[in-house]
Amino acid sequence: MDFLSQLLDRQISSSFIQAGVVPNLTNCQAITFRPGSRPIANLTACLNKNGIEIDDLFSLLNDDPKALSNILRNISIKNNQTILLILDQFEEIFTLCLD
Repeated sequence: MDFLSQLLDRQISSSFIQAGVVPNLTNCQAITFRPGSRPIANLTACLNKNGIEIDDLFSLLNDDPKALSNILRNISIKNNQTILLILDQFEEIFTLCLD
């Protein structure tokens, strides 16, 4: 099992990932976002900022919960580059999200 797979099997702080892991990844686009009170809107904005444009992510996810995974996988294959989506402050989904 490679190093990234081992990390994904554990709960690790995002600061460790940002400081210790991301700088050492090769052929990987690391995207970090904070959910805030509007997680889907914030994720969409973050992805757009990183060159991944997705129209109406909320509707896509309502129709197919795997939509984001499928989109990112297809982009990853097309670009021959791993995409690592880092969710910083996961607890905000429970403490700030109004949906």
